[in-house]
Amino acid sequence: MQRIESPKSLILLKSRCIRGCFLFSAIALVALLFGGIGVIAPHLRVWIGFAFLLAGMSLVALHHVRSRYHLLAHIMSIPDVIYWTQERPISSSLTSQALSGKQSFRLHLNIGEYLDIDVITDDIEYFRQWVDQNNRHVNWAKLYKYTWFKIMPFTNNTPVLNWLAIILGGGLTSLVLAAVFKSNLLGLIGSFGIPV
Repeated sequence: MQRIESPKSLILLKSRCIRGCFLFSAIALVALLFGGIGVIAPHLRVWIGFAFLLAGMSLVALHHVRSRYHLLAHIMSIPDVIYWTQERPISSSLTSQALSGKQSFRLHLNIGEYLDIDVITDDIEYFRQWVDQNNRHVNWAKLYKYTWFKIMPFTNNTPVLNWLAIILGGGLTSLVLAAVFKSNLLGLIGSFGIPV
């Protein structure tokens, strides 16, 4: 029996991961460049903290996207590593899930990892056939609800992205406060009694 080609959803996710790697690499390089310029130019020193914070967050996001890409490449090259496939809710309401046109699955791999993917509604039957054909012993779990799903639905429950959103929000808030009070960040830090 010959193997059928990978589902559209996996191919789309692979291209999204490649774009994400390029994007986060570019953001990190530009942020590091501006941080370096800020060290040299005295009037830009206010932006050093923001530039290095943005570079650090971009590198963390790059690591996350690259690990997803490597897991996806492993699944596409050796599909029989999937031992358990679990349906997951895309959002808290079934109405918005139906309107999104996707179904989310968590693929548990026998290497101790898992990968969350969104499968397009038109591609679900083909996806199931692909998984079943490449691994006869795969278990299909039913949909269940997370109790913590409603905490931060904007990041689709990815802990790394939740923390990135929190850190970015804190960094932007501190920049806005510094601009509002017409102070630079070093002066703001110095006002708290911390030697700069």
